[in-house]
Amino acid sequence: MIGYLKSTAMAGLGLAMLATMTPASADRGGDIAAGIIGGAVVGTIIGSQGAPARPVYVAPAREYRRGCGELRERAEIAEDRGYYERARMLRREYRECRGD
Repeated sequence: MIGYLKSTAMAGLGLAMLATMTPASADRGGDIAAGIIGGAVVGTIIGSQGAPARPVYVAPAREYRRGCGELRERAEIAEDRGYYERARMLRREYRECRGD
C-alpha cells in the first residue's frame, strides 16, 4: 500500500513539474541533456523502490543416478569437504543401492 502511495505521489509530482516547464531554447547547450540524464537516474531509483522482489522457492532438479559407485564418490567428496551428515546419508543410500 505504501509503495502504491509513493508511486502515485511521484507521478503526480512529475506531472506538476511538466505542467510548469517552459519551452527550451536552443542556446542552453548541455542543460537539456543534463536534465534528461538526471531524470533517467531519478526515475530508475524511484522505480527500483516500487516493488520489492519476493523470494521464490524452486525445487531442486531430480538427479538421475548412473549407478551405486556415484553415490560412494559423492559421499567421499562430501566427507572431504566436511559435510559429515550428508556423507552419512549418501553412504546409507549407497548401501541400499547395493542391497547390503
